[in-house]
Amino acid sequence: MPSIPLYTFTSFSDPNATDGTVPDDINDSGQIVGHYTGTDNNFHGFLYNVGSSSYVTLTDPLGTSTYANGINNSGLIVGFYGDFSASGGSSATHAFTYDSSKISSSTTPRYVSFDDPSAAGATSANGINDSGQIVGNYRYNTFDTHGFLVDVRGNYTSLDGPGGSTSSEAVDINNRSQIVGGYLASSSQDRAGEPPHAGTYRGFIYDHGSYTTISVPSSSGEFTTPTGINDLGQVVGYYRTAPMRIAGSSTATACIPRSMILTGRSPMGRALS
Repeated sequence: MPSIPLYTFTSFSDPNATDGTVPDDINDSGQIVGHYTGTDNNFHGFLYNVGSSSYVTLTDPLGTSTYANGINNSGLIVGFYGDFSASGGSSATHAFTYDSSKISSSTTPRYVSFDDPSAAGATSANGINDSGQIVGNYRYNTFDTHGFLVDVRGNYTSLDGPGGSTSSEAVDINNRSQIVGGYLASSSQDRAGEPPHAGTYRGFIYDHGSYTTISVPSSSGEFTTPTGINDLGQVVGYYRTAPMRIAGSSTATACIPRSMILTGRSPMGRALS
């Protein structure tokens, strides 16, 4: 019988949280970033250092709420901020980087805001690798988003998924510059100008200019969402076995998310495990 690996489970909660603590990423040093809801009913990012069990609150001074989504091994954090709360608010958001290595410096700005040049009111940074490449998504009209990649020189690349989808996002990037995300493969609308009520959402791997679609067979091709990729090219995410329903639909459909991991070899010949 194969041995079962033993793990130590550690629970943690930001001391300022009133309604849960949500971790979103961790680097090789055990630094964790995420967000929580505070007593002011706003969302705040946090940096948790496992070794010292210490917390740093991340609240971009230009917004009322902040999400910290990713951190690399240099301690550079990415996320987004805006004027919204748990009760609602503006849908406009802006991406930021935060250099946690300069926490002790009072003279060096730690927050740097940025927006995709094609954005129409909303940009979110979701992941960053050790080279400083950042992935995320931006909204270009009322409902639709595009994924993006921006390098350290400020050069942007839109990531629209295979075939150029009307809506896509990029969620993570590894140190081989392989990117995972998702795209709307098809959608249905009752009237022009309304958000899609139901659709087929698939994942993708973007590998130096080439796309590979990810669609878990058990999901009936309806909904597959990657959430992360490591340096071996292994992909994790979740899928649903029933059609997705979004706000505005007159029909409610129960969707049970299930975890997935993708291993093997990609069509580009690069190892996924």
